[in-house]
Amino acid sequence: VAAARGHGPHATRAPEADPQQGAVTGAITATDIRFGPALHDFLQRWAGRALPRRPGLHPKDVALLVASHPGLGVEHALLAEVEWRAPAAEVSGYDRRGGLAAVGDAFAFFVSFSRGKGPARYFDRKYPNTLRRSCNGGPGGSREALELTWWLPPGMGPGHAVHDSLVAGAWPALVFARVERGPWVACGRARYARREEEDAHLRPPGARTAPGGIVWVLEDTEAVLRGAGREFERLCECALVR
Repeated sequence: VAAARGHGPHATRAPEADPQQGAVTGAITATDIRFGPALHDFLQRWAGRALPRRPGLHPKDVALLVASHPGLGVEHALLAEVEWRAPAAEVSGYDRRGGLAAVGDAFAFFVSFSRGKGPARYFDRKYPNTLRRSCNGGPGGSREALELTWWLPPGMGPGHAVHDSLVAGAWPALVFARVERGPWVACGRARYARREEEDAHLRPPGARTAPGGIVWVLEDTEAVLRGAGREFERLCECALVR
């Protein structure tokens, strides 16, 4: 993908819009969206909060739109006619399940957690997404942060352009998480920390997970906890390993 060539996940024009005001002219596609210009405003408004729903738009489409134009979810209706393309050919299941989406200058992680305590389903036992508290969030490990254990889509292991660019920190990634079919919650930026295999001692006895799991530090933990709403609390109830 373009990320491996130094041109971002997608090298296309930016939408004609003011990220803070939310005014959008014309259609927006996944490749038009940029997180960078609106990141500060997005985190101030939405970190730790559930994103809105809009009739006629897939919840993931809304998440990406609000991340790039935070005002759309507050004072403005989503007026743009969204022409949606698959975010990247190699990202499977984007429209149906938690997964990976590539936008104009970043990636988005969509992470789903099951409602019950512990991984009850086979899928969750194989890919046990979790949140943990850590002290590795700041320089020298001095600041508490949340860590997310999450698997990239199958086939995106070492050597794949998306995997390698994310591990190297070449392009930012925003995390959206939810409990089953609940609303997506903005969880800020993710940064590669280590392989899940290094945390094998933390797995439940007898647990066998799929290879390729990655532990990501949520870099905006402080903003997320400061803005946390009820949906984020529900997320922690289901996903946080204490």
